[in-house]
Amino acid sequence: MNIDAFVNWINTHYITYRQRYLMQREDGNGYSTINKPLHDGLLKAHLEQNITIGVFAGRLITKFICFDVDAREDAQAVTRDLIELLIIKYGLSAANILLSASGSKGYHVELFFDEPITLQAAKQFYVIVLHDLSVTSNVVELRPTAQGVKLPLS
Repeated sequence: MNIDAFVNWINTHYITYRQRYLMQREDGNGYSTINKPLHDGLLKAHLEQNITIGVFAGRLITKFICFDVDAREDAQAVTRDLIELLIIKYGLSAANILLSASGSKGYHVELFFDEPITLQAAKQFYVIVLHDLSVTSNVVELRPTAQGVKLPLS
């Protein structure tokens, strides 16, 4: 798959809002919100590992849910339990789940939808999953929200 195909994949699976985006600071310590339109050239630079980009949800919709597992020393176990729950209890296909490192604290477990869903529906599902997983939002956070989320493959 060439880089343009990966850009198309990110557009198809992640992007619902282009008016602002996140960019990792040069020192690697956190992200800055960039209040300019996100364009495909930035996605290409992200995939070429020249910069690290994050995205926000649309105002009312999203194409994906990210479970941001920040459990530090328990991150692997929580992530494994989360993926098993999503596949076994909820019948989700492993093909619709992407696992990636979120940084130094844990993992992103992302689910993709054929059609955009409302942020309200995403949050309702998130709350149910956390209850079934017996963890709190301090351990697993919901993304994308007003906080945004780092794209994978950077």
